[in-house]
Amino acid sequence: MRLGIIGLPGAGKTSIFNALTGSDLPVGNHLSHVKIHTGVANVPDPQLESLIALYEPRKTTYAQITFGDVAGMGEDGSLSGDLVNQLAQWDGFVAVLRAFEDPLTAAPPTPEQDVQVMEAEFLLNDMLRIEAHLERLADDRQIGARDRAELERELDLFQRLTKALQAERPLRGQTLEDAERELLQGYGLISSKPLLLVQNLEEGKDPRPLASDLPSFALYGKLEAELAQLPADEAVGFRKEFEIAEAGNEGLMSACLSLLGQIRFYTVSASEVRAWLLPKGGTVLQAAGTIHSDMARGFIRAEVIQWDDLIQLGGLSEARAAGKLRVEGKEYAPIDGEVIHIRFNV
Repeated sequence: MRLGIIGLPGAGKTSIFNALTGSDLPVGNHLSHVKIHTGVANVPDPQLESLIALYEPRKTTYAQITFGDVAGMGEDGSLSGDLVNQLAQWDGFVAVLRAFEDPLTAAPPTPEQDVQVMEAEFLLNDMLRIEAHLERLADDRQIGARDRAELERELDLFQRLTKALQAERPLRGQTLEDAERELLQGYGLISSKPLLLVQNLEEGKDPRPLASDLPSFALYGKLEAELAQLPADEAVGFRKEFEIAEAGNEGLMSACLSLLGQIRFYTVSASEVRAWLLPKGGTVLQAAGTIHSDMARGFIRAEVIQWDDLIQLGGLSEARAAGKLRVEGKEYAPIDGEVIHIRFNV
């Protein structure tokens, strides 16, 4: 999964990127041209760590999210054609909002206004793309270049999207059928992508109220970026000393997982204990294919148990002997935190 970290110049995007990925990129470079730094972050997972302690495997693998520190948005939120093309490649966005006083500018922080500026630019760019596509569809209809029924369905879809944009409604809120979502994947409509608002706070200050109904999070970006550079035990000690209950970067990572609609499931053995991501509502057959295509191709059944029940019983063998492993078919939809063992034959 890939999330682009976006925001107006000076919002602190790089600090948030450093906090999430443990990178140490220089901050304060207000670039006007498109530049993207990427980093991969392990998803913090106490449940996985409990399973690791039980199995003591030779290898451990955390679920991961790829983040991009995306520079190039104008002071007014404007997006170049190159930047729009880059944004279209991400699964969603973390929009960083400046909620701190900046000594380099006399302007006070206005996170609510910043959201509106970015959303307006997303809507404008999507409208331009949709209008261009509607013109091509009209040409195709005139010359009979495509199947008529298919073309009419596509026209209806893009006309509905046009009405939503004209009403200043981002496309991420539209109710679409699976086939329609699949059709839209190649058009780079950025207001259709999930968006998480992150207030980058001044240390000791509270988040500002936001009228938006978008998911939101708040953290001290500069502090979290600095703590991400420390050894884990030192960072834990610092938070304990200053009574910081939760690591801000871990809370933000959880918010990112929720934004992307992902759950975690686990596979366990003496050789490897691993966390995997699966779209919420996905089937155990999809989970099998995520592990290996052969497992999906030769799927017989899945043995399933919640991670904490497995810990209490002492392992898969013990859970099987106690009759505590549930047997599920290929249409079963796993829930977050389940350990899954796939039975297959190829």
